[in-house]
Amino acid sequence: GSEETLPDKTADWKRLTDRKSLIYIGMSKGSLKNPAERIVKVKALLDEAGSISNLVEYETMWSLLEPLPGVYDWSELDEIIAYANTKQMTVLIWPTFIGGEPAWIPACFQKKKDGSISGTNAYLFQGGRVNYWHSPEMKQRILALVTAMAKRYRGNPAVHGYYLLVEHGGDNPWNGFFPGYEEETLLDFRNHCQKQWTSIDSLNQRWSSRLAAWNEISVPAADASPRQRLDWFIFRKESMTSFFIDAVRHIREADPYKLMIVYTGAVDVESAKAFQKLGCMVAD
Repeated sequence: GSEETLPDKTADWKRLTDRKSLIYIGMSKGSLKNPAERIVKVKALLDEAGSISNLVEYETMWSLLEPLPGVYDWSELDEIIAYANTKQMTVLIWPTFIGGEPAWIPACFQKKKDGSISGTNAYLFQGGRVNYWHSPEMKQRILALVTAMAKRYRGNPAVHGYYLLVEHGGDNPWNGFFPGYEEETLLDFRNHCQKQWTSIDSLNQRWSSRLAAWNEISVPAADASPRQRLDWFIFRKESMTSFFIDAVRHIREADPYKLMIVYTGAVDVESAKAFQKLGCMVAD
């Protein structure tokens, strides 16, 4: 069939969220790597799930959806959605990119001070965390993926929405994982500081530091001032939030009508308002 469908104007996310509550059945495929076995397991779950709710949250990996750069394979997801439809159920598609990466993506990792990428134990690609928030190439890859997804399923009545999630997307202090030393992140932080405070003297006064130039800015050291550390954390939070706002905006441009939910781990009042304007629920 066609890769794209026309938007379904009857899929009104506002009407869906007028309910007292939305009860979702999460479809867990476990560690099954064989496609046929995964489909059998999910269909068996769908056979039973309707007794609880007609809303299904279905997680599928980026590696399954885009096995080669720019080449999408929707076949497994299509089959699950079609089966859910026979059970009078509708699907919230959750494309997992963090921890579900295809093997072909570039090595754009978050790095610690010593240059290593290890130190956290979840949502990993080749043992590390991908730097989605600051790598321009990785941002564009995800925006292309979610746009293609929305264009394919926006006209499908068995799909009622899309879900994007990240957990612990920054520091993991419980594992001693303090990233941010990758060049893309440092460049973004330096540009952010220069835009915010315009002169290095103003920044030194703010941070009680002795920087001679913008390119000396780095991740706050152990003896950094509380203000410097706070500015760093705010920058990190805003970077994650901006990434998700961009993703939601791209989906909304393709599909104005279906429900959207995000879990960013970094929402504040202002970003919550931005998501609200885009018709997107926040699950933080």
